[in-house]
Amino acid sequence: MFRASASLDQSRTRRCLAYSLLWMVFACFFVKSSASAAEAPKEHEVKAAFLVNFAKFVEWPSDAFAEDKSAVVIGIIGDDPFGDSLPRMVKGQTTKQRDIEIRRFDAGEDPQGCQVLFLSRSLGPKTTEVLARVQGRPVLTVGETEDFVRQGGVIGFAIVDQSVRFDIHLKVAQDARLKISSKLLAVARSVIKAP
Repeated sequence: MFRASASLDQSRTRRCLAYSLLWMVFACFFVKSSASAAEAPKEHEVKAAFLVNFAKFVEWPSDAFAEDKSAVVIGIIGDDPFGDSLPRMVKGQTTKQRDIEIRRFDAGEDPQGCQVLFLSRSLGPKTTEVLARVQGRPVLTVGETEDFVRQGGVIGFAIVDQSVRFDIHLKVAQDARLKISSKLLAVARSVIKAP
């Protein structure tokens, strides 16, 4: 009984530490991007910070990049909800010695060369078409519709008690040959492991 309780306490402690570490990383972006320190970040500023930081907690296979020093490309399909917050956050940032770039794609366009692909809510039913187009490729798909991970996306944003949270579909990530850090898995609202 004592061992089970101690193990549970250790698990909770590790989860809290991982959660705190991740939020400290994200907080750095809010300090840079907010117009004033007293101003709370808006929903899409929080999502933009998550999007940039997801790249720091994911490993791609080497063939996901054209060259050894190719940038990590964050692609956006659909209406861009980030305004200037995402470009501001990306400016001067690197991950794993790679620059981070942003590219925008039309809904009917094939998002070639992306490592992270954000699918805007504005895509509506076209979301499943885009996900089918990139299925099996080493692309971290991120969306903001309620059923995004059930549709075959890797990470889906959710609003819980006015906070931005996210769910991860680990099986879809594995099928795309992506390795998601246990630190990121620890702070997800839910992790789906089966199809």
